[in-house]
Amino acid sequence: PTHGTPNITLTNSGSVYDTSVYVLFVASSGCVDFDTVHVVVKPLPVTDAGMDQQLCSGDTIQIGSAALPGYTYSWSPGSGLNDSTLADPLLTLSSASPVPVTFTYAVTAQFDGCTDTDSVDITINPLPVVTAIAAPDTVCAGQSSTLTGSGANSYVWEELLNPGVAIDSIAATTVNPTSTTSYLLIGTISTSCVLTDTVTVTVNPLPSVMATIDKDTICAGDSITLIASGTLSYDWTDLTSGGSAGNSDTLVLVPGLTTDYVLTGTNANGCTDTDTVSIEVIQLPTADAGTDQTICSTDTAFIGSANIAGNSYSWIPATDLNNTAISDPFANIINAGPGADTIVYTVLVTDFFGCTSSDSIQVITEPLPNVSVTSNVSVLCPDSVVELYASGAASYTWYDIASPAIPFGTGDTIYVAPIATFTYFAVGASTAGCTSSDTITISVNVSPAIASSSSDTSICEGDSTQLYASGGVTYSWEELANPGVSISTADTLDVIPAATTTYVLLGADSDGCPNSDTITITVNPAPTVNVINGLLSACPAATGMIYSASPSTPGSTYNWGILNGTIDLGQGTDSISVTWDSLGTAFVNVVEVTAAGCVSDTVQFDLTISLALSPVAPIGDKVMCANTATGIVYTLLSNPNATYTWHVLNGSISGSPNLDSVVIDWTSTGPATGMVWYEELIVTTDTSCYGVSDTLDVTLNPAPPVQIINAPTEVCVFDSASFDIINSAGSSYNWIVNGGTQLTGDTTNAITANWSTDGTYDVQVIETNKFGCISDTMTTSIVVNPLPTASAGADRAFCTGDSVNLLATGGQTYVWSPIAGLNDPNISNPVATPLATTTYMVLVTDSNMCINADSVVVSVNALPIVSAGPDVGVCLNSSTTLNATGGAIYSWSPPLGLDNINIANPNANPINTTTYIVVVTDTNNCVAIDSVIVSVLPLPTADAGADMAICSGVTVTLTATGGTNYSWNPTTALTLPNSAVTGATPMATTNYTVTVSDANGCTDTDDVLIDVTPSPVANFITDIVVDCKEARIEFTNTSVDGLNYTWDFGDGNSSTDVDPVHIYPFNNQYNISLIAVNGMCSDTMYVTESITDIAQYIDQLPNVFTPNNDNMNDKFEIGIANFTECADLIVLNRWGKKVFDSAGGSIAWDGTHYENGRKVEEGTYFFVLVINGIEKKGSVHLIR
Repeated sequence: PTHGTPNITLTNSGSVYDTSVYVLFVASSGCVDFDTVHVVVKPLPVTDAGMDQQLCSGDTIQIGSAALPGYTYSWSPGSGLNDSTLADPLLTLSSASPVPVTFTYAVTAQFDGCTDTDSVDITINPLPVVTAIAAPDTVCAGQSSTLTGSGANSYVWEELLNPGVAIDSIAATTVNPTSTTSYLLIGTISTSCVLTDTVTVTVNPLPSVMATIDKDTICAGDSITLIASGTLSYDWTDLTSGGSAGNSDTLVLVPGLTTDYVLTGTNANGCTDTDTVSIEVIQLPTADAGTDQTICSTDTAFIGSANIAGNSYSWIPATDLNNTAISDPFANIINAGPGADTIVYTVLVTDFFGCTSSDSIQVITEPLPNVSVTSNVSVLCPDSVVELYASGAASYTWYDIASPAIPFGTGDTIYVAPIATFTYFAVGASTAGCTSSDTITISVNVSPAIASSSSDTSICEGDSTQLYASGGVTYSWEELANPGVSISTADTLDVIPAATTTYVLLGADSDGCPNSDTITITVNPAPTVNVINGLLSACPAATGMIYSASPSTPGSTYNWGILNGTIDLGQGTDSISVTWDSLGTAFVNVVEVTAAGCVSDTVQFDLTISLALSPVAPIGDKVMCANTATGIVYTLLSNPNATYTWHVLNGSISGSPNLDSVVIDWTSTGPATGMVWYEELIVTTDTSCYGVSDTLDVTLNPAPPVQIINAPTEVCVFDSASFDIINSAGSSYNWIVNGGTQLTGDTTNAITANWSTDGTYDVQVIETNKFGCISDTMTTSIVVNPLPTASAGADRAFCTGDSVNLLATGGQTYVWSPIAGLNDPNISNPVATPLATTTYMVLVTDSNMCINADSVVVSVNALPIVSAGPDVGVCLNSSTTLNATGGAIYSWSPPLGLDNINIANPNANPINTTTYIVVVTDTNNCVAIDSVIVSVLPLPTADAGADMAICSGVTVTLTATGGTNYSWNPTTALTLPNSAVTGATPMATTNYTVTVSDANGCTDTDDVLIDVTPSPVANFITDIVVDCKEARIEFTNTSVDGLNYTWDFGDGNSSTDVDPVHIYPFNNQYNISLIAVNGMCSDTMYVTESITDIAQYIDQLPNVFTPNNDNMNDKFEIGIANFTECADLIVLNRWGKKVFDSAGGSIAWDGTHYENGRKVEEGTYFFVLVINGIEKKGSVHLIR
C-alpha cells in the first residue's frame, strides 16, 4: 500500500502462533527512512458441538465433544442441559408436540483470548400414544380375547407378571388366559420412541351343567321331558333344526325327528357349559288311503295303497268293502239316488314298533241318470225324418244298433231318416259324468207303387192327351217345371201342353206314405207353311213355272195339288215346276206333313192363264242419295218362258237391258224422282203373251255439300279449340278429333276439343242431311303447342314471424295467387310472409301464350309454447331440477350451476340467485324462450350444544338452536327426537346429530357427543371355607363395567384386589361392601355375612349311600375335609354296635366293618360326628 494507515486482515489456520513482519518506507525530499512492525496471529480454538442428534421426548443424550486443556465452554440455550459450561453436557428434552421439533444448541469455545462457535441440531421425536384394549375384557374360562394395540409402528405384548417374556409382536393378538391376567403393551414408532400401556382380561369360571331325559325312544307325535340342572339359566337347542327348543330347566317337547338336544347353561357371570341328550323318534308308518274319488253307482272304488311289510291295517267303516284288514281294499257301492252318497273311509296303520297313523279318503257315489228315449211317431214312411227325444240326463250321445261304438249325434233332440225299420239308443250322462242308456225302434213302411201313364205320350202342337194315375189312394199332379203347384188331384187328367212337358204324379197310400212317378208328353211342332210364292199370271202352255211353299221346314213332306196344269217336278218337296194348260183360272195348293206326322191346313195359290200378262213392278231400292246412286241392281220375278226389256227415267242402264235383272246409274243430283219398269214377252208354240210391268218410282235425294272447316291454326295442350261448318236444317254431323278429345257439340255443326299432348292433329267432319245422305269427309289440321313446364318450387315451411322466398320457373310471365302475404304477385320470385299456412298457385305463360300452373304449400309453423317452469327457491348447496317443456331441443344459459345445459330437465345448483333462460327448438326448428328464477336460500345455522360426559343411565338435556324444526338422529334413548329440547339417556357413547330446518325447508346439521362411561354394577359372590380354627371367605367379583374396586371387609380391613380372600373368626357378623369404579362412575354393593359357630357348616349330611363299587355314592362322606384334624365319626348299627370309628383318620365310611373289613348288611345305621367338640347325630341308609 502507498497510503499511511492500511487495514490488513490476517488468518492462521494452524495450531501455533504465526508472526508476520511489515516494513514501512517513508520518502521525503529524496530522503528515505523505514521502520518495521511484528504482528503475531494466534490460531482459533477448535470447537466441536458434535453430530446432529434425535431423541425421544423425555430422553437424555450427550452433546458436544471432549474438553481441550485451557478451553472454556459456554452453551446456548442452557435449557435441558445439566451444565452449560461443559464441553460435553447431558441434554434432557421433552415435547408435547405431536410432530418432531428441532432445537439448535450452540457452544462457544475460548482459548488464549480467541473464540470459536459451533452448533448442533437436536430433534425431539414425540412419544407414541399407545393404547391397549382387550375385546372382550371379560371372558369365561376357555375363551379367548383379542388384544389390540394402536398408536405405534411395532408392538410387543408381555404378561405383566412375567416381564421380558414376549407373547407376540403384532398389533393384534389372541390370548387364552386361564385366570384373570394383566398384559403389557410396548409400542415403538419409526423414530424408535417407546411407550407402554396395560390391559386386564378377567376370566370367570364355567358352570357344571347336566341334562337328563325321561325316555330315549318315542313314536313321532309323543312327548318327552327334558330336565336341566347345575346352574342358573338354560337354553336348549335342537341340533336337527338348529333352533332353540326352550329356556327353562324342565321342558316337555314333541320332537318330530331323531335328534340331539344340547343344553347350554349360563351362570351369573354369563359363562356357559353344555350337555347333550339324544332322543330316537320312530317315524309313524305311512298311512295312505288314496285320493278322494267320485264314482258312479255300480262302479268300483279302489282305495288305499300298496302293502308295506310289517304293517297291519284296519279300515272303518266296513260298508261295501271287500276286506277291512288289507292295505288296498275296494268298494262296490250302489246309489239309487236321487242325490250323491258320500262315505269317508279311514285306515289305521300300525307298524312293527306299535306306532300308528291314519288317513282318510272320501268316496262320493253319484246315482246313474234315468235316461228315456221317445219319438214323435212310431211308424215312419220311407225317406221321412223322425225326431227322437232323450230325457233324464244332462248330456246325450246317440248311436244306432248297427254301429254301437260310433256315435252319430249329440244333444237331447236328434233327427233320423231310416230307410227301413231301425233301432237307436241314447247314452245319457249326468253332470257328474255317470251314464245310462235307453233304446227305441222306428218302424218304416214300404213305399206305395205309384205309376203314371198316358193315352198318347207324343202329340202335335195344339193336340190333347189323357194322363192316368194308379197305385195310391190320393194323388196330386204337378208340372216338373213348376213344382209345388198342383194342377189336379184326379186319377185321370186331360192336358194340352204347349210344349214338351214332364208331369209329376205324387201319390200316397192309406198310411199317408208318399211316392211319385213322372211321365213326359212330347209336343211336336206344327207345320209352318202359310203361303205359296209364284207368278200371278201365266201364258197358256207355259212350262217350267216355279211355285214354292213358304216358310218351309226341313224334314217335312209337302203334298201338292194343281188345277188346269201339270206338276212336272218337285212333288213332296217345298218347291214344284208346273206346266199350265189352257186359258182360264188355275191354282196350286199344298199340305205340309212334318217328320213327326203333324199335318198342316191346305194352302192355295190362285192365278189366271191369259194372253195379257200382268208383271209386277221391279224389285230394288226406292229411295237413295244421289251421290251414291250408281250401280243399283233391280230384279223381277223371272219367268223362264219370257224375255224382258228394261226402261229407266233420270238414269242410265249399265249392261244389257234384256235380262231378268238390270244395273242402273241414277244421274240426277236430286232432289228428283227416277222411274224403272220392264216389258215381259212370252212366245209359245201356240201363241205369244205380252205385258208391261208396274213402274217402280225411285226418290233421289241430294247429298250434303263439302265445306271448309272454320278452325284455329294453333292451340295449347289442354286448351279448348272451336271448330264449325255451315249448318243445314235437319242435318247431323259426325266429328272425328284425331289424338284429342271432343268436348262439346256431339252431332252439331260446331264443336270444341282439346289435346293432352302436343303435335299436329287432323279434325274431320261428315254431315248427314235430313234425307240421311252422307257428305264426303271434310278435314282441317291444327298445331297443338306443349304447355310450359311450370314449377312453383318445393313446399316450404317457416316459423311465425319469418318469411320465405318463392321461386317459379318454366315461362316468361308469372302470376301468383292468392296475393296475401306476397310482396309482388307478378314476378317469379316473390317474398312470402303469410300469417297462416297457405297454398300459393303460380300461372306460368310461355312464348306460345300457353299457360301452366303449379302450387307450393308454405307452412307457417307456430312457435313452441315454452315453459321453463315456475320460479323456485333452493337451499344453498342443494340442487333443484328445472323442467322445460314445449320443444325437442333445449339450451340453458348461463351454464353456471347446471349439470347439463342441453336437456329439458337439468339439475341446477347455483351458489347465488340466478335467472336461467332456456332456448327451446321444436321439431320444426322454431325457437322460443322462457326463463325461471332459481333463488338461493341461506342455510340455517344449527347448534347442537357442547359435548357432554355422563355415566350410563343418567339423563341429560340436549338443546338445539338455529331453526324452526328439529330432528335428532339416532333417536335411540331420546324422549323427544323431533323437538329442539330432548332428554337423552344413552347407554353407550353416542354422537347425536340434529338436523335443523328453517321456514324455507333448508337444513343444517350439528353434532353433540355424549361420552357415556358405563355405570358399573357392583356385585360379588362369596365362598366360605371353614376349618377347625377360622372361616376363610373367597370373594368372587362379578361386577359389570368396573375398572377399579375397593373392598371394605367390615372388620376394619380393606382391599383393592379384584377377587380378594379374607380371614374371619367365628361367632361374629360382618357388613361387607364393594365399591366398583369406572372413571367418574361408581356403584356399591352391601352384604352382611354371619360367621357363627362351626356347627352351621355340618347341617347338610347325606342320609343314604350305595357302596356297590360303581364309583357313584360309594361312601358315606361328611364333606368336611378341612375338619379332619378336629373331627371324629362313629357309626353304630341298629343294635348300638359300633361298625365304624374314624379314630382321627378318614371320616368316609365305605360300608365295611372297621375291625374285620367285611361288608355290613343293608339297613339303617346311626352315626355320631364330633367336630371341635360339637356333636352332631343322625342316621344313614345303606343300600347295596
